[in-house]
Amino acid sequence: VIGEQNHAGTTPFTHRKDAGRAAARAVAGVREVVQAVAEDAVANVGVIRFDPGGINVVPGLAEFDLEIRHIGEDVIGKIAAAFGKRLEAICAEEGCRAETSVRSYVPPAPMDPKVTTALEQVCKDLGRPYRQLASGAGHDAAVLSRHVPTGMLFVPSKGGISHSPAEDTSDEHLVLGARALLRAVQALAI
Repeated sequence: VIGEQNHAGTTPFTHRKDAGRAAARAVAGVREVVQAVAEDAVANVGVIRFDPGGINVVPGLAEFDLEIRHIGEDVIGKIAAAFGKRLEAICAEEGCRAETSVRSYVPPAPMDPKVTTALEQVCKDLGRPYRQLASGAGHDAAVLSRHVPTGMLFVPSKGGISHSPAEDTSDEHLVLGARALLRAVQALAI
């Protein structure tokens, strides 16, 4: 977001072109923009950088990255477009302008139906509850899926916490997961 750097103590709010304010307003509305398109999508802005970054300086520049995740590429595109429209509208109100670009894109990685069916069948055979779910986290399986039939088997973590130092899975579930995975590999190898 490009605004106009100015002295914070001498520039009235009505005369500011505050890139920081425009960026903060846009970022604050990420959840609403995303959920208006798809309630099962997620997005995140982890860092906003203001330039020049002085406590008494109206930011002339604000930079941030918006990360969007969903299993549908079309949904990701719709969210990006909706956020872009919101950002443009906010910038117009704040006397700023927005420059956007795609800095990174990793397409969703669907798993192989034969592999997921085998995993489901093993869970049924073991009498264990299961459900299909899309993982919002990046996994090696996403890279592998472009080259070989791939699937993932998840076991429950206490409190549903994953990809965190607080993640904890019982030994019982770890062993059960390993057995299920072995049986699925055996079934697919036949």
